[in-house]
Amino acid sequence: MVVTGPVEVVFGTPGTATATGGNGTGAYVFSHGASTGCTVAGTTVTLTDAEGTCVLTALRLGDATYEQSAASADFTVGGIKANQLAPEVTGPVSLTYGTTGTAAASGGSGTGAYVFSHGTSLGCTVSGTTVTVTNASRTCALTAVRLGDNNYNSSPASGAFTVTLVKASQAAVTVTGPSTVSTATPGTATASGGSGTGAYVFSH
Repeated sequence: MVVTGPVEVVFGTPGTATATGGNGTGAYVFSHGASTGCTVAGTTVTLTDAEGTCVLTALRLGDATYEQSAASADFTVGGIKANQLAPEVTGPVSLTYGTTGTAAASGGSGTGAYVFSHGTSLGCTVSGTTVTVTNASRTCALTAVRLGDNNYNSSPASGAFTVTLVKASQAAVTVTGPSTVSTATPGTATASGGSGTGAYVFSH
């Protein structure tokens, strides 16, 4: 008597244990023994850890004519990781220059971490989950993948999520000169304060 299947089981999709041989009309009884990656209940094989082991044996129960059989040899079932759906980036919705935001996502499957990318964005960068505005006049679009784990492959990338970039307010400007001006000697207006690289514009 030998176990004949399943050859492979995908996480999340149970397989059916099968066997052949032995004698009589007794039912086959399956066992997963010391397997670390699957269980069997009746003929239903469920993958619990695609990186663990899954080894089945079977015996055939006795009937009116035959005694119960000895256990079969081990039959190794291949554990296959399931594919994830793409996650969805959910934030940050907007971000002001000079502050940082936190990238967030949902969806996918399993326990893998989300990994974010700013792609070709010229207005922001993302490191880990920290989003920083580099140029509030440009664009910022984030994508994410969810890494695989014992039971899931890494996900495909999410769609692009647009972060609205907001210019920061400047601090007050102080005019610093000139302190005196004569009709014969024009003075030069100077100022300090504010923020950024914008020019000072003076008004009388």
